[in-house]
Amino acid sequence: MLILLIGIFILHIITLIFLFVSTISSTWWNSDDMTTDLWKRCNLHSLTKEWSCQNDMIQGEADWFQSVQALMILAVIFACISLILFIVQLYTLQKGGRFLITGVMHLLACLCVLIAAAVYSGHHPDGSPYDKGTYGHSYILAWLSFVLSFINGVIYVALRKRS
Repeated sequence: MLILLIGIFILHIITLIFLFVSTISSTWWNSDDMTTDLWKRCNLHSLTKEWSCQNDMIQGEADWFQSVQALMILAVIFACISLILFIVQLYTLQKGGRFLITGVMHLLACLCVLIAAAVYSGHHPDGSPYDKGTYGHSYILAWLSFVLSFINGVIYVALRKRS
């Protein structure tokens, strides 16, 4: 049982790391002359070959982009709360009890990542600055954290505490 709990804890930590990196890191979209993340857009000047970054969004992009930002932040918050609840429930849950609250919080984090990545996918590469390029590693980590959050949430819901 101890090995199982350690494995679940490690999976949760890996999921949290993926969520933090995908939310903070600067490569949701890459092209030769532009990169974007959830917080800024950087362009390469053709003459000076220097990168300049702006926090402003392209016209008509602000609404859906702010929803992606908010959902990713909520996913990180729910995953952190889930980890705290897991540790608390390890000591307070009665024998035979399920980690339902922990599982529900982690599934909420999973849902937030799913919606955020789906909204981001639905709006790229439709705009003119996004005609050429690929999704970056932060975008891929967001989808990986969705999968890991789902697996971890299902494990928490099914897990019973033994003595």
